Amino acid sequence: MASPGQAGKVEHLGAWLRKITINQSLLALQRHAANDKRLAAIQILQQPIDNPSSLELKEIRRLVHEAIESLPRQRRIIYTS
Repeated sequence: MASPGQAGKVEHLGAWLRKITINQSLLALQRHAANDKRLAAIQILQQPIDNPSSLELKEIRRLVHEAIESLPRQRRIIYTS
């Protein structure tokens, strides 16, 4: 372990790099999974509905709006411009 004066030094570079790589990979997978869920919700909402009531249409619009708002800014711009 590093002493307080050596807080910025890494003793085991390989282990440290491995840990950073694993953490970044997990974060990327989580982001992709979240985006996949949002896109799946949008795709479900895009399926045709036979004679939807006005209440169903309002609910669909609300769900689409929520899905779009939850997207990252760059993707959100695509759907709102």
